[in-house]
Amino acid sequence: MQQVLFFGFSGLAGSICSPILSSCIETFGWQMGYIIKAIILLCLCLPAVLYPFHVDARDDGYLPYGYEEKKENDVSVEIPTFHFITVAFISFFVFGLMCSCITSVTQHLPGFAESIGYSSVVGASLLSAGMVGNIVSKLVIGTLSDHFGSIKATIVMIIANTLEIVMLMMGKSELLLLVGAFLFGSCYSIGAVALPLLTKHFFGSNNYAKAFPSISFASNLGAAISLSMVGYIYDFFGSYMYAFMIALIMIALAVLLLAITSTFTKQH
Repeated sequence: MQQVLFFGFSGLAGSICSPILSSCIETFGWQMGYIIKAIILLCLCLPAVLYPFHVDARDDGYLPYGYEEKKENDVSVEIPTFHFITVAFISFFVFGLMCSCITSVTQHLPGFAESIGYSSVVGASLLSAGMVGNIVSKLVIGTLSDHFGSIKATIVMIIANTLEIVMLMMGKSELLLLVGAFLFGSCYSIGAVALPLLTKHFFGSNNYAKAFPSISFASNLGAAISLSMVGYIYDFFGSYMYAFMIALIMIALAVLLLAITSTFTKQH
């Protein structure tokens, strides 16, 4: 649960700073706005830089996360062999890639708001709403996973993600857009919380350290590619609607890939 809380608060700065920095840019210009942003980032980083800690947690009197002392009477357990070139792993790898691609749309919400006639302040508010949704959805998916399992919790977030895209595509009022942007935050919970939980569920705790680095790579790769891809889509078509349509197609493919992964892991 602590890990979920850490992931959840990663969106707190985005929800608070986005409208503040947007107002600074409008008032003082983008150059001074970026200087103010740099000062804020420096202040936020100082506690982590100045706080003394050791690389080895045991030097501070703690055990590393997930570490357990091995007892003498432990019974040896055979660890199942893990292979990367399997239908289950490849489908889950692409699932992580697809889900992370959707998260980049959030960064384009200010541009989307301006493209449909709203001010940059409204656009910044949409981004803040998305970051608040980021925080809430990560806490929600952690709770749902504890009660119903990681697969069902992920499906709930995927449904919420689908609804928000439809709301943004159909939204004409500012309130509807804000609700849609808030629900858009659910896409972050899949990449940050669902992927680690699903990796452990599908491939087991013993293979988690082998499988998750590649899944995390897929997640970061998708986010990096799609951030530019959404911008190019708008430049080419002059509208963000096509980016939303592609996102819906990716969600449909992600659901199919999740089903394939679940089916093939049950067979082994």
